[in-house]
Amino acid sequence: MSQPGTPNNPPSGPQPNAKKGTRLADGTPWPNYRSPHRRRADREAHAEGGGAALPPVIDHPLVVAEPPAMVDTHEGLDQLIQKLRGEERFGFDTEFIGEESFYLRFCLVQVATRDGITLIDALAPGVDLLPFWELVADPSVEKVVHAGLQDLEPVARLTGRPPAAIYDTQIAAAFMGRMYPISLKNLCQDELNADLGTSGKFSQWDRRPLTTLQQGYAANDVRYLLLLRQQVSEQLQQRGHADKAAAECAQFADANTYRIDPLTMKLKTKGRVSINRRERAVINALLLWRAEAARQRDLPMRVLLNDQTLVDLAQRPVKSLGDVNTFKGLPWPVKEAYAQELVDVTQAALTGPMPPRPPRYKPLSEAAANKLAQVWTQAQKTCEDAGIAPTIAVNKRDVTELVRAQAEGRPPTVNRLSHGWRREVLEPILGDMLPQTS
Repeated sequence: MSQPGTPNNPPSGPQPNAKKGTRLADGTPWPNYRSPHRRRADREAHAEGGGAALPPVIDHPLVVAEPPAMVDTHEGLDQLIQKLRGEERFGFDTEFIGEESFYLRFCLVQVATRDGITLIDALAPGVDLLPFWELVADPSVEKVVHAGLQDLEPVARLTGRPPAAIYDTQIAAAFMGRMYPISLKNLCQDELNADLGTSGKFSQWDRRPLTTLQQGYAANDVRYLLLLRQQVSEQLQQRGHADKAAAECAQFADANTYRIDPLTMKLKTKGRVSINRRERAVINALLLWRAEAARQRDLPMRVLLNDQTLVDLAQRPVKSLGDVNTFKGLPWPVKEAYAQELVDVTQAALTGPMPPRPPRYKPLSEAAANKLAQVWTQAQKTCEDAGIAPTIAVNKRDVTELVRAQAEGRPPTVNRLSHGWRREVLEPILGDMLPQTS
């Protein structure tokens, strides 16, 4: 298992404290909470598929039918990157595991050009993905992805530069009226009449050697990206939406897109939870503490401490080691490794400044509620008439903010509907609810 500090996942930023590691004080490994069902599914998916076969490849100059090549040495990766730098564009995808480490652990990178498909074994000894991530940050070569947010996450963190020249076929398809989000499998079937076959989603991508079927699944994830990019972009040019798709794909060039803010994470708890300011202060402190502790342990945040227990700790704050040791629902590894820290963090939060009160909104008046319903329906229809998936253009929260501000006599709210292609499409509907442009 790769650890932070290896070439595929070096630490980001200065490391003032020694990494605590994924073992406890007595040397035992931190428990793996992956469910037995998921482990069984992984084992079964790694098998050759019980006679399953990959579907035939469609015949097109932009589609490579040959089996993928494998790169598992530093020299081979260096040669591939030099070749990719000479391309106008290439498609890429990754296979990763996200349940056992703080950052995604990349196991495989798939690359497609007009001439061939290559699989980069990210777990092979000596293979350093950093030069590849640097290529993804190079604006001189276009990278074609599908739903590429997670695939692109390491770039800014490890190179100090955000991804550049990214074309996401899932986003682009939304501007020709396709459902958003749409899977690569469905988009290939609808646009190219190409079958990707059964998904290898639950395959054990960290197990070696990779099976022939696994390699075929991985290759199919990039096999059609260049053809999709060509056909989708041609349709967008005809519809006049190419610039809108490019503007939406530009989000990938913003490093803030990939930053983790623990305080904005939606908590997964049982039912609705009423939280007062003191409890919110503890929750915020524990969220920040959990993120740092999980990063040092190289564990997912919710594996270290799940959301429900975190909220329980805020509602029944611990004051002593005894409180921690008897706290029901708190995993024993957390009690062993962090009892005193939990007490210190909790008590500091309770004595420190309280977070600001959240805004309280009165229910919309009947007239405003009726206007919201009308505007929301019209906005969705306007997008559909323009051939744009409404789900990428607008959400009800954005529209509610505008309607509420107007109903309360406040200046128009500035949100993502206030500018760019969304304003261009929706201004005839939103009208004077939008702020004036300078």
